[in-house]
Amino acid sequence: MKKQIVAKKRASKITTLKLTKETKARLDKLKIYPKESYEIVLKRMLNILNICRVAPERAQKHLLKLERIKLAYRTEKNSSLRNKI
Repeated sequence: MKKQIVAKKRASKITTLKLTKETKARLDKLKIYPKESYEIVLKRMLNILNICRVAPERAQKHLLKLERIKLAYRTEKNSSLRNKI
């Protein structure tokens, strides 16, 4: 019974956003990992925007770091796929 109440409270904190397919595609490109949620992507974007207000150079460094992580993930994934063939 208590689990149901907790689940209902969590569900009430979730909302749905309507996006164009173009916006969804843009969000998909911002994912670092394929299974990453849009919640995480949006939180990351908002965090970078907040950093940019205060220290644009720091935000730029943060973006470059994320690009390196994304590239490393894709390189590793492609490498593991080649090894399976």
